[in-house]
Amino acid sequence: FDSISAGSVVTFDGATFPTDEGWIGVRSYSDEQMGNILGVSRYSNEQGLVPEAVQLLVPTVTGNQYAVVFFADNGDRTFDPAFDRQLEVDPIPFTAE
Repeated sequence: FDSISAGSVVTFDGATFPTDEGWIGVRSYSDEQMGNILGVSRYSNEQGLVPEAVQLLVPTVTGNQYAVVFFADNGDRTFDPAFDRQLEVDPIPFTAE
């Protein structure tokens, strides 16, 4: 991603997931520092879940930076940032247009 339209949804095409099951998320990102988690979507090879978008709780703003990140699932299939740790995979930064 280089740039994505600002708004309440981040769409992607042909994402490659680093694990068989987990969460793809969008976080605010500034000066290479992660900020708040704005939204997540679950993926699972076993269940055939291949998301093409992440719905955001807080919309992105034109000109601001964000990052796509991945989280492990602790097995309960419910996202909880206290228990579902962010994977040590390089974030994918983008600027909202």
